[in-house]
Order: sequence, then C-alpha cells, then structure tokens
Amino acid sequence: MTPEELEEYEKSIPDWKKGALTVTGEPVKEEKKGVFGRLGSKLKQTEAGKKFVESEDYEKLKEARSAYQTFKENLKEGMENSQNPAVQRAIQATDLIYTESSCARAIKAMEAYDPYFDFEELEKEAAEIFKEFYCNFLAGNLEYLEKVSGGPALAICKGELKRRQTEGWQYKYDDLLDCGDATFNAGEMNNLPSFTYIIDAQEIDCKVDIKDPNQVKEGSEDAIIKNSWRITLTRHEEPDIELTGHYW
Repeated sequence: MTPEELEEYEKSIPDWKKGALTVTGEPVKEEKKGVFGRLGSKLKQTEAGKKFVESEDYEKLKEARSAYQTFKENLKEGMENSQNPAVQRAIQATDLIYTESSCARAIKAMEAYDPYFDFEELEKEAAEIFKEFYCNFLAGNLEYLEKVSGGPALAICKGELKRRQTEGWQYKYDDLLDCGDATFNAGEMNNLPSFTYIIDAQEIDCKVDIKDPNQVKEGSEDAIIKNSWRITLTRHEEPDIELTGHYW
C-alpha cells in the first residue's frame, strides 16, 4: 500500500474506532522469587552477605539446589511412567494421603499462594529463618520480633525482654555458636498453613550489665548451652518481606 493509499484509508476509519485500536505486545512475565531467592537478595544487603553470595560456596549451594531439583523431577517422571503395578499402587496411595492429610492441605495451600514453594526446600530454609529470629531475640530487637511472631511466641519474647530490663542485664553475644539442620515434625492447615520443625542450637550463656557490658552478671564466656527448639512457621497474612526476606 502506498503512503497516499494508507493516508486515505486512515481518513476512512471512524473516530470511535481509532480510539479502540491498540497495539499489544507479549506481556512481560515477572519472575517470582522463591524463599531461596529472597534470602539471597537479602544476603546481598550486608557486606558479609555480599562476600558469601560472591563466594565459591554459594555457587556450589546453587548448583546443588539445581541438581536436587532436576533429580526430583526426573524421579517423579520416571515413577509416573513406570508400568510396574507396585509402583503405580504406591503412587495412588501417596496421592490419597496427599489429598486427605492436614499436612497435604497445608502444602497445597502454599503452592496456590506461591507457585515456587517447595516443601523439601523449606526444611533447609527453616534453620536460616530460625537463626535470624533467635539472633534478634538475643539482641533484644523487639521491632523485628513483632514483625515475624505473634500469639504465645511473641508474648514469651516480650516477657523475656521486659525481665532483662527489670533485672538490668543483656546477652553479651547476640549470635548462635551453632545451628543444626531443621527436622520436619508436623504440618497443619487451620486458617493458614503451618509447618513445625525441631532445631538444635548452641549459644554462649553470658549475661552482662546493661550499663557496663564488661561486668558479667551471670554465666561466663566459656558457658556453652545446647537447646532443642520446636518452632512453627505459619504463613504471615501481611509479611514485611523487605525486612525479613520471607513470608513466614
């Protein structure tokens, strides 16, 4: 079509129809980060975190996670395509349990909320989530604790922080010596999906004076205690992901 013919054609289009014509392109799909990705982004916000993210260990962690995901998908595909009657019966039984159990309903609710949710991955991330929570508890960071906890857990935290103020002491060290892997304990679906884990952790039991951190009031720098914690991760209704890096 020549430029003159094109101009005549445009003049022939009614004004109302010109307004209705739009140019559309393929929508850009924003990639949604899973908890692993969010924790990675949060790590980059600190100097120590940046070094870890840029380290060889972090690359190995990403490679291991990718390899595990590929292995899991291949295993699932192989089982689904298997003609072995025993394998098929096992798959059917697993599907039935998955559909009916409270834990399964919690998993399905999380998958609907976050397509990138991975139940097996959460077991690994639960320890990191707990560690950040507990370090803020040792440091007495009430603002953070109020963001990530509620109910009896928050009440206990507030009571403990108030006791410290009354007795005039604080923990000398606000980091854990060691935090073990999280072991899955239970899953439940009530109003919101929740998952419970058992975690072993070690810390230095050294309490110092609030006004004079060099004065030890109880314990010592050599006093190491080990506790086994039972934690429940419940999806937050209004998570502050920018602050916490997750929606629990």
